[in-house]
Amino acid sequence: MESLLDTPTVDTKSRELCQFIVDQPEFAAARGNIEAFLENAEAQALYRTWQEKGQELHRMSQEGLQPNDDDIKQMETLRESVMKNEAASDFAEAESQMNSTFSTVTKLLQQTLQLGRVPSVEDMNAESGCCGGSEGGGGG
Repeated sequence: MESLLDTPTVDTKSRELCQFIVDQPEFAAARGNIEAFLENAEAQALYRTWQEKGQELHRMSQEGLQPNDDDIKQMETLRESVMKNEAASDFAEAESQMNSTFSTVTKLLQQTLQLGRVPSVEDMNAESGCCGGSEGGGGG
């Protein structure tokens, strides 16, 4: 049995979606911000330090530990520094936009495969569990 993904139509339509995304002015702007960030060692170091502190606080939370006031103040100071650095701030925004686009496309595709139809806005907004919400299991 041939897979859906082996068909030329799925490939063609997927490429059309990719081209549509690439053609958006917001995509070009985000890519430009990412490239500018990658050429700015200072912005990268600042952003990396902020991310590492965030990961440290997340690990503490996962281990049931409460960050102290100093940890919280450090995180806030780092965040403010990132927001004041244009390359780092623009990168953070571009990263968020790219992740949002990726999440939306992925969720639409997952919902389509699970539901057997293109999901409605209500389907996309519904909080479904791991296995498709009230419609039951994820067997296929």
